Amino acid sequence: MEKRPATKICRVCGDKAYSYNFNVITCESCKAFFRRNANKEKEIRCPFNEQCDINTVSRRFCQRCRLQKCFRVGMKKEWIMSDEARLEKKQRIQENRERRAAAAAAVASVNAALGLGGQMGGSATILKHSTEMDQQELALTQQQTRKSIKQEQPLL
Repeated sequence: MEKRPATKICRVCGDKAYSYNFNVITCESCKAFFRRNANKEKEIRCPFNEQCDINTVSRRFCQRCRLQKCFRVGMKKEWIMSDEARLEKKQRIQENRERRAAAAAAVASVNAALGLGGQMGGSATILKHSTEMDQQELALTQQQTRKSIKQEQPLL
């Protein structure tokens, strides 16, 4: 998988960031740190009198100041998914993947039955084939209509 270029800066530590996490643009490290620590009941102590400057190097030295900065820049612990919600989301994703795979298999099966193997691919092949059939049916209907009109016209 190709990585996107990082054009954003983590609001917590200043590292490269790719997206919003818990309402703030953060790096993957701060996202994971916040998810693991925001809901913990345990009191974390600062070894440096709560005056730590959090950056890419120091972020590992003081969990308390890092977590406080996460909250200060606007990260929201309410946005952390519960284990149940995370499992439910994974199940929905898997069901959607299976549904799409089944639909693709059905399209491939119809294409094979119609003898449309690898002409275009996917539903586009069926659409192209059905459009051609519609055009042929329309032309045939027009021919039949013209014939019946000619037959119904009285001879002068």
